[in-house]
Amino acid sequence: MEDETLETKWGAGQMKMVDKHAKGELMEAKGGRGFVHPISLILHPSKTYGMSRALVDFIIVMSVLLLLSFLAEAQEISKEQIKGLDEQVQEIKSDVLGIAAELSQLEEKLLYPSNTQVAVFVALAAGETFRLDSVEVQLGGKPVAHHLYTFKELEALQKGGVQRLYTGNIRTGEHDLQVSYAGKSQGGADLRRTENFKVHKDIGPRIVEISLAAHTITFKDR
Repeated sequence: MEDETLETKWGAGQMKMVDKHAKGELMEAKGGRGFVHPISLILHPSKTYGMSRALVDFIIVMSVLLLLSFLAEAQEISKEQIKGLDEQVQEIKSDVLGIAAELSQLEEKLLYPSNTQVAVFVALAAGETFRLDSVEVQLGGKPVAHHLYTFKELEALQKGGVQRLYTGNIRTGEHDLQVSYAGKSQGGADLRRTENFKVHKDIGPRIVEISLAAHTITFKDR
């Protein structure tokens, strides 16, 4: 059985591939004579190349599939880890907020004992839409609170919100309370008003409620 051999033919100024059954033949080339040199790819080289190419393609495909599987698994693990960390962070934040609230209550009890504590709250009267700019409170002839309002704070008051304006200590008995505010009406006119009240402090904390309207200030303590 003869081997099919892929040979290279070198001619004058050119080269081409030919299949020959004999080695070392002299071939007639265009433009001159050349020597045929066989290449060591025998036994049906075209079939051998096809088998090698299929093996390489198979290896590449399997490698890509393994890589994709690894990346998908790594991504799932990463998402689970991130989710777990986020839950832990939320728990820690919740614990911190709870501790902060407890510390605030403890601080208030220490700074403002119930037998001397007084708290002043401010709200707008129902239906009031005037623009509140500032509020000032004097207790016992001394300024104890002054606040300038932002748009968001005013909006909250107009929706029924209540502001804790002042917390302090006073002795048991009667105390003078003065409340002043400044603002503007819906028409743009300046609004300024000042009212004086009496706060009666007895044993236990005292709560003072101030309600502001365009032309009046009302007072209630309990």
